[in-house]
Amino acid sequence: MLPEVKTGWHWLERTLNEVIRALNQQKPLPSASIAIEESPNGTLLKVVGQGQDQGTGSGGGGGSTSSVVTWHNVGWMTVTVVDPTRNCAQSQIKVLVVQQGSSITIN
Repeated sequence: MLPEVKTGWHWLERTLNEVIRALNQQKPLPSASIAIEESPNGTLLKVVGQGQDQGTGSGGGGGSTSSVVTWHNVGWMTVTVVDPTRNCAQSQIKVLVVQQGSSITIN
């Protein structure tokens, strides 16, 4: 777990701590080019394109578009992790891995 930071700059502190909280919870981070949609079935990452019309700030987003990204040669693997701070408690997590002998391609 990463500890939260304290700085003299409120904006920087807030931004860094938002990133730290997401990393500690092992959640994906949204950005200007990646949108995250969470549902009971899982999390969907979408590539967000920048359109010509950026909107007027009234909430619409204007010409932003999104498309589905297809990843090839990757898969989910269940991994057992051990927490040495809790009497070596074990739990399982799923991680995205490259298939053996392959390289990742994205369309």
